[in-house]
Amino acid sequence: MLILSKKLFISAPVALACFLAFSSNASATVSMPNGTYIGLLGGIGYSGNNAASQKGTAFFSSSRGGPLYVNANGDVSGNSGILGLHVGYAWSGWQHSAWTFIPAAELEGYYLHNTQSGHLINPTARLPEHNFFDSFPMSTGVYLVNAVFTFKNPANERIDPYVGIGIGGAHVSISGANSAQTSPAEPGVNHFNSDTGASSWLFAAQAKAGLHIGLSTHWSLFGEYRLLYLPSSSYTFGSTQYPTHVPTSRWSAGITDMFYNMGVAGLEYSV
Repeated sequence: MLILSKKLFISAPVALACFLAFSSNASATVSMPNGTYIGLLGGIGYSGNNAASQKGTAFFSSSRGGPLYVNANGDVSGNSGILGLHVGYAWSGWQHSAWTFIPAAELEGYYLHNTQSGHLINPTARLPEHNFFDSFPMSTGVYLVNAVFTFKNPANERIDPYVGIGIGGAHVSISGANSAQTSPAEPGVNHFNSDTGASSWLFAAQAKAGLHIGLSTHWSLFGEYRLLYLPSSSYTFGSTQYPTHVPTSRWSAGITDMFYNMGVAGLEYSV
């Protein structure tokens, strides 16, 4: 079901574009006008093999060996859904040989929703194993300024390749974080249970490459690959508070640099 929903999510703009293309007048001029344009985008992405950590202290009594320091490490990964829009302005550009190079500047914002999850291991001489399975449901708003360069060949009116780079910021909000101890097992215990939310502002950078497919004078479809970079981030979650569980300190969790590989498609309207 998840795979099917992803396919529908990414293919919907393509289906709409095909409908518009075939329903348009075949003799209509297909171009990429200079000036202002707006685009709606959606897609899917993946970020994997991100190193993660969980640190805290379990306050065992002296009769049980005293406080146990936890420094669990492992990798987390997760798929993401993407939805956003951009507003841009394209200049007239310059011509070299048969190609016209069209520069543009964009303001772009999009939303990512995913859960980074994976196994973390705390090496300790007090236990044969001390393993956790952590999950971090993330809602991320990404805000960028992009520079985009389109390469237009008059031999093909409809298809124009382009590349772009962008920098800006991202707000990562985690809600419902969970840390379950798998060995030795503690069923029903979330070690972050007293406060499962945290957030952080991060630098963001991206690169993208794709194709515009002209549909009419004002409408075009685009499909692209993009790579989003978010640097290391840290979050503080609540202490473990259960009547039957040893009390703990608040937990510090960290995730190293994340690289999101994304497939994106959408529609643009040029004014």
